[in-house]
Amino acid sequence: MGRLLKKNKVYLFIFLILVIVFFVLWLQDLNVFYVCGRYLKEPDYRVWISHEINRVTGAELSGVFHLAYALMTWPVFSVDTGIPGMDLYSAIVLPVFASIGSYHLFTRLNREYQLSIHRSGKLDRFIVSEIAKESFKLSCALFAAIAVNVLIIFSLQYEVGEEILPMRVLLTDIIHASFIQVHPLFFYLLLSFVEHFVTPFIWCTSLQLCALYSTDRKIAISLPVIIYLAVVYSVDFIQRSHGTLILYLSPATIMASSYVGINSYGLFLGLLFPVICGLIAYIIRRKSLEI
Repeated sequence: MGRLLKKNKVYLFIFLILVIVFFVLWLQDLNVFYVCGRYLKEPDYRVWISHEINRVTGAELSGVFHLAYALMTWPVFSVDTGIPGMDLYSAIVLPVFASIGSYHLFTRLNREYQLSIHRSGKLDRFIVSEIAKESFKLSCALFAAIAVNVLIIFSLQYEVGEEILPMRVLLTDIIHASFIQVHPLFFYLLLSFVEHFVTPFIWCTSLQLCALYSTDRKIAISLPVIIYLAVVYSVDFIQRSHGTLILYLSPATIMASSYVGINSYGLFLGLLFPVICGLIAYIIRRKSLEI
């Protein structure tokens, strides 16, 4: 177990950082830092917010930490508003993950992988396998961090019987509303799995395959970010004048959008776009990978 953790310490570190970052971003969305700051600095505001907490919850405010907890469990907020707040930031993380994967790959191609490639005897299969492993570990770190925060939000904000009205449309056209009401935690974990594991895994793998188009490490590391931003912004620009059909090609539509009328099956089919592009780029340039 210790050897496994040591071997994957980078991904464990990424997971822990993301848990903290997403939790802090959630607190920011709830205005916890702003309210607590005013509570500490402004006596009049302290009296007013103490009265409000007592009026809504019936509890006497005992300090700034009690105030922070009260805001996290405030009845006005719900899981439907708390969870989507993390989606935008996770979409930003994706191209960074692909760059991290490209960096690891190019570093190891010149050192550790020499003997492994020689033993495998099949460069193509080995490269794709290593890229997939890297993307899998990074996607696991992202999904696990999101899942931890989903569990935290549910434990603090969800009340049994509370009406669930997902702000996102993904999967709501596949899963019946009555099932979502009965199993809201399962729904959000499944939604997070699609958004923050399946989608990052496919895009991260494909972006790394495209990065292999260059034999220069610096270019290969920056290429995933450039391609990702180019796709996202191009899709956003085109959809303004040509409708929403083009949105199915953007990873941000799955991970962070709130578009109405988006078909979940269409989004899943759209994931074939990065796969095809990545494979084409790799096939064109695979000869340059010969060692």
